[in-house]
Amino acid sequence: MKRLLCMLGLLLLAMLVLIFTAQTVLASNPQPSAQQAIGQGDGPGRDVVLGDLPDLSPTDLAGAKEVPFPRNPHMTDAQYQAAKAAASRDTVGARPQDAANLMVPPIDPASDVTTSTPGAFVDFFAQSQGCNGVPWKPSDMGLAVSSTFIVQVVNECLAVFNKTGGLLAGPKDLCGIFGLPANLGTHGCFDPRALYDAQANKFVVMASLQTSAGNAFILTASAVNPTLTWHSHVIARGAGLADYPTLGQTAFLNNPTNSLITVCDNFSAGFAECLLLPKRGVYGTLGSFPVISHFSLGGLLLDTLQPANSYELSDNPRAQYAINSLNFNGGDGFCGASSDQGVVVWAFSGGTASQPHFSGKWTGCGSTSTYRFPGNADNAGFCSACIETIDNRINSMVFYSQGVLFPTLDANNGGTSAVLGWRVHPYLDDNGLGCTSGVLCPALTAVTIEKEFCYDCGGGHRLEGYFGDIAPNPENDWTLFATFSSRGDFFNRSPGQFYASNRVSWLTPFHDAGIFSCQNNAAYTQFRWGDYAAAAPDDPGSNPSKIAATWGSGMYVQPSGNWGTCIAGVHPQDGP
Repeated sequence: MKRLLCMLGLLLLAMLVLIFTAQTVLASNPQPSAQQAIGQGDGPGRDVVLGDLPDLSPTDLAGAKEVPFPRNPHMTDAQYQAAKAAASRDTVGARPQDAANLMVPPIDPASDVTTSTPGAFVDFFAQSQGCNGVPWKPSDMGLAVSSTFIVQVVNECLAVFNKTGGLLAGPKDLCGIFGLPANLGTHGCFDPRALYDAQANKFVVMASLQTSAGNAFILTASAVNPTLTWHSHVIARGAGLADYPTLGQTAFLNNPTNSLITVCDNFSAGFAECLLLPKRGVYGTLGSFPVISHFSLGGLLLDTLQPANSYELSDNPRAQYAINSLNFNGGDGFCGASSDQGVVVWAFSGGTASQPHFSGKWTGCGSTSTYRFPGNADNAGFCSACIETIDNRINSMVFYSQGVLFPTLDANNGGTSAVLGWRVHPYLDDNGLGCTSGVLCPALTAVTIEKEFCYDCGGGHRLEGYFGDIAPNPENDWTLFATFSSRGDFFNRSPGQFYASNRVSWLTPFHDAGIFSCQNNAAYTQFRWGDYAAAAPDDPGSNPSKIAATWGSGMYVQPSGNWGTCIAGVHPQDGP
């Protein structure tokens, strides 16, 4: 009997060891997963001529509403606010070694003879708070550039400029281009994004809508000439809120009919979803389309996927990529209890051939520096921790160029925020997902972090960067556009947009601190900032008379205390 009891005890101990080992392996090597479904479009859509839209009435301007606060989807509001308050007391943050190389953009590039970032060839003030009601905050931001036009969308307006900053049309109420009344629903047509499809020579604008009945819609509109006719779709997503939508595209040159416009969002039911919309449907009659949702890692639901914008016609990535960070402030337990590491890359294929497939890979612990929530930013001598940053989501559009993705996020820099970014290289096989009838559905085989960089990690309350976005040129020279601010006793800067460019041949970004595009010291009492900036490439294609450029749009504080925006164009290849 004693021997039997001893053997049973040893067996039980072995089982416990196996269970613990399995749990440890699961925690250290969690696997991505998602679900598939089919969505339904609204058919032929509708056309609206921009010039036919009425100017906003005093009633429209008075009826503006604040957009939903982008609280972290994994926390209650109280938990999120507590985490942000704790972040302001963090004294270490990501990449503390960078404190030896802190950067402050000069207000006037002519005053800093060491500046290597080339100055903007055009820089102008664009839309501002009040274009559709003074209460609208923050701006959010979408920017798209062709060889002729610049389209900027903010909460909740659209404007069209020429390439020297001249206003051609607008500002117009954003809901109007979707054939909807101004300020419709609970928040109007909010969280806009924009891109330019060089393959079709069309601009695409996207926004979210929640009706007063509580139903969610994703809105798309496209135009060849953005001053004229916009073709739009209103896509029903069910009861709830499709918050923080994101936008990307892929052009499959070997089969142009398989080109995609991809919209992802954080649905209020607690999951993220991506709508794989065929371009031929977005630009014409939109029928059914694949929906990938409930993205998770190790069973934990993820948020805020950024579908890549594969903008350049010479690229043929063979899949629609999307990328997300881990936005748990260390609460997932994958790489320790106080921070997160790595990014998750997804590849979608076969969708427009009725064979939708996906694969995902997490780069894993140790692949990036640790990151956790940033503290809120300071406004010169006016106030401390009074400018909203955000959590660790990848908040701005991510571009794909020459095999590489360029994501950034806000990371704690030792009390406030820094812009942490990477060059991410995904790898695909030929048809690992097993599509048939000549359709290739490649699977991700590996994802590597080629380079990591950070603007003002280690800066604490002295130097603060946030809401960054990177635009590359065809050579993969790139420009970072972001917000910079600091405390009154350290450089005394209110929030404003700056840019810093880097040549592809430069080993360690950054060349220098960059240059302010727009900045003004003034009190700002509205707290809300961001929720994201916008960058856009300007690919000249086969026209040798045009020089590839990068463009960016961001916020600054006007003398009135309201937010304003500016747009700058930069040739990053003109740097050293």
